[in-house]
Amino acid sequence: MLWRAPTWGLERPDLVFSDLHERSTLWRAGILGAEEKLPVEAEWRREFEKAFALGYDAKRKRQCYRSADIPEELIRAWSAERKRRAKRIRRLAADAAKQEAPGSHRATLAARPTPAQ
Repeated sequence: MLWRAPTWGLERPDLVFSDLHERSTLWRAGILGAEEKLPVEAEWRREFEKAFALGYDAKRKRQCYRSADIPEELIRAWSAERKRRAKRIRRLAADAAKQEAPGSHRATLAARPTPAQ
């Protein structure tokens, strides 16, 4: 269970309390234990991926992230991860297309008749 403001507010008066940003504030401050942090991060990741899956534009994605209280640090890390993944997929697809292109060594071997036995 997440610590509520009366508990962590007394221990960390430097943290600004807000009901809307409690989880991200606690996450940033390192107050959440592993049993609290992992489910919260998993929920944030689901919300992050859902915004992409629904095909939202950048503005709508940011609204979803704010609504889910996803920390900016995670948004940047996950966005960079998605970009790297997309770049890797495009590169692999281009390599596969190049190998299968007419005149390529692989295409020439595939088109060559096999000896009859």
